[in-house]
Amino acid sequence: EFSRAPHILNYVGTKVTLRQGDGSLVYSIVPPYPALLHEYSASSRWEDALRLCRFAKDQCLWACLAGMSMANRELTTAEMAYAASGELPRVQYIKFIKTQPSKESSLAHMLLFSGLIQEAEATLLQAGLIYQAIQVNINLFNWERALELAVKHKTHVDTVLAYREKFLQTFGTKETNKRFLQYAGGVEVNWEKIQAKIEMELSKEREKAANASESPPGFVVLQTLLLQYDIIVSVCSKFYEPASRSISSS
Repeated sequence: EFSRAPHILNYVGTKVTLRQGDGSLVYSIVPPYPALLHEYSASSRWEDALRLCRFAKDQCLWACLAGMSMANRELTTAEMAYAASGELPRVQYIKFIKTQPSKESSLAHMLLFSGLIQEAEATLLQAGLIYQAIQVNINLFNWERALELAVKHKTHVDTVLAYREKFLQTFGTKETNKRFLQYAGGVEVNWEKIQAKIEMELSKEREKAANASESPPGFVVLQTLLLQYDIIVSVCSKFYEPASRSISSS
């Protein structure tokens, strides 16, 4: 539509002024939908945002709405936007997030959804959800980290070994990791006991979440702020600790 190497001179509302390579000016109009969508998102008018996307019938708008709503933890809108974009695996994961027994687990999986693995793990650990943090690493095939957490907190070592064994059997390979070989000899793997422990962990999490919902609003807010502070400190320490060691060694 435009000549080679055009330059934008002015962009106001939906009107754009461009200068083409030969020096001539070209005036163009862009759709108003992206700006409207951003406005609706900024003011949390999600129903209006959905109506706009349905009216415009533009996949790019649906994709933008999905990202905006997920960033604002508006799961229902994000689910509908991803469904309209044909992103069924993401829709399924959002449904999975909605079934989590506690706010901390939901937040952790939203962070995982955004690729923030360390932050998700820190959220679970700071909330005392050790098994859930271990399971997240198992699901991501971070086997050594899963075993490290299990050994450190002295829980679910058999769970990690069991899932690791199942993983290796699926691919028809044998264990070669020295740490796993070390613990495999002294830990009994019993799937019935493991499933019972997992169910007990989930029940404890549901009970804890139910008790938290009955707490005074001010107490819940304070708990949330303290949790967020602990997460920030935990994540930041992972970045600054190596730097401090290198400075001290020099």
